[in-house]
Amino acid sequence: MTKNRLYEYDVTISDRNSNTKPTSNEIKDFKWVKTTVTTDELIDYCVNGYAISNVYNKDTVSSTERNYENFIGSYTIYVDVDKTKYSNMYEYIEKLSYKPTFAYYSYCDGIDKKGIISRRFRLCYVFNKIITEIPFFKGLSKIILNMIENDTNEEMDDTCTLSPNQYMNGSNNKEEIYVSYLVYGINDFGNVDIETPKEKVQSEIYNREEKNIIESDLHFFEKDSKFIHDYWNLPFKDLIEKYTAIYPFFEHTPLQSVDDDTKMIILPDNYVEIKRYWIYDKVTNEVGDTIWKNSFVRRIKDGEHRKKKLFINGCYRRKMIPNISFEHLLYCLVYELYYYVENTKDVITNKQIFQIAINVYKTDDYLKYTKDMKHPKFIVNQNYCLKYGLTKTQVANTVRKELNYAEIGNIYDCSITDKENLKILKENGVKCSLRTLQNFKKEYGL
Repeated sequence: MTKNRLYEYDVTISDRNSNTKPTSNEIKDFKWVKTTVTTDELIDYCVNGYAISNVYNKDTVSSTERNYENFIGSYTIYVDVDKTKYSNMYEYIEKLSYKPTFAYYSYCDGIDKKGIISRRFRLCYVFNKIITEIPFFKGLSKIILNMIENDTNEEMDDTCTLSPNQYMNGSNNKEEIYVSYLVYGINDFGNVDIETPKEKVQSEIYNREEKNIIESDLHFFEKDSKFIHDYWNLPFKDLIEKYTAIYPFFEHTPLQSVDDDTKMIILPDNYVEIKRYWIYDKVTNEVGDTIWKNSFVRRIKDGEHRKKKLFINGCYRRKMIPNISFEHLLYCLVYELYYYVENTKDVITNKQIFQIAINVYKTDDYLKYTKDMKHPKFIVNQNYCLKYGLTKTQVANTVRKELNYAEIGNIYDCSITDKENLKILKENGVKCSLRTLQNFKKEYGL
């Protein structure tokens, strides 16, 4: 986390304000306008009675357009404290391990609400990047709620925080505001447990449920296969856990195994891997330098050709392991769908992922859907680094030098001049400068 009073971020703000809590009918008529604000500016909107929400796919949206389909993301997470034993929000916030960026009293502060008179206020946590994944937003919100409950020894009465489409009303109290100007990174609260909706699973076994019989004449698998039976009857999470040791998930061409004394693993010429898109978190170290850390993989969303990408990734797996079994391929596609694909809207069902696996397995020309990838000659053996207390960069530099010298050594001719050797090396595609050649000769006593 950092403290930054001038940090700017996007929110949507209601097109009108109110001195009292707006009714549901009034809120229906609101328009929500995308606005870039600093924390001071957002506080000013809040205490002047404007409502706040997250970011959507248009600069101005109606109340009905604030939905999952149009949701782009959020820089903020709000916590609505609706019932508390604490005498004021400052005493409450003092108990928190992670202070909010700002906090303000709500319209209903101190009044009788459902027979309860309590201090009522809102906490706002601002983040240094937009949170675009709805499951991640919910998971991070849940962590914050649990943290607050643990710190205050109170259960949260209102869990609207978990909804990315929730809006927060403003306030008519301009005098009592808490502000810390803290801006959080998404990793500041620890690992986020992302909940994936349960998949649609069939209640009957595969060979008894006619609607699930797909091209059974292909005979890619035994119909009494235990895995196929479980595929149709277990939630994907349970299926993955049950068969993880039998069908290992893989994302790249299998590599040779090496011992801990080997510096590197040479990548084969036909090496390929599944491409992932990472969301990075910006953090600052002790001396103020900016460091970018990959935080989590961005899931493929609805509308981004999810089924096509699953099919192509299946073809890549056949390229990686040409003799892969149907069950192993299907397992990898299930894993891919569960962990790397957004499957909350327009759900990809068991039947559809099964058909994708069949399409991958029955195509004779699966290589036309794949392409060779540029890749380094080697990767550093992490176990070697750990054994000898070296960094990957140190080992990589040593390996590059050794490989370069090996190429030079295969061609170098002691009977001719350096200039003549450089010409021959160049003709054979070996990059070598005069200085490198001289260092090579010095090292080998030539």
